[in-house]
Amino acid sequence: MKRDVAIKIIDDMASILAVSIPEYIEIDGENYNIKDDILKGDREKMLGKYQTLYERIREKLDDMDDVPEELVNKALILRRAILFLKEYKDENEVEDKKRWMEYIKRVSQ
Repeated sequence: MKRDVAIKIIDDMASILAVSIPEYIEIDGENYNIKDDILKGDREKMLGKYQTLYERIREKLDDMDDVPEELVNKALILRRAILFLKEYKDENEVEDKKRWMEYIKRVSQ
């Protein structure tokens, strides 16, 4: 798809919220256990990690005229994970995080 269309999709909040977070995501040949990171990882560290990965994808988009749909989907997943990590700032909200992840699993099936 054209770069401007891809960016509109990635920047659309409805698209971000509609995407399900997979167990794993592969970026630049490296696999990330995104669900496990969200549930068990240090929130600040994971937030920085996924923001950096998202920024790398956005930089790639800037150099492309035609953007593969797979890259758009990865950007949406990362934005969803970032929003999730920002929403649950307190470590005491782990149970809420677990319930939310269970909900995501049910909805995405």
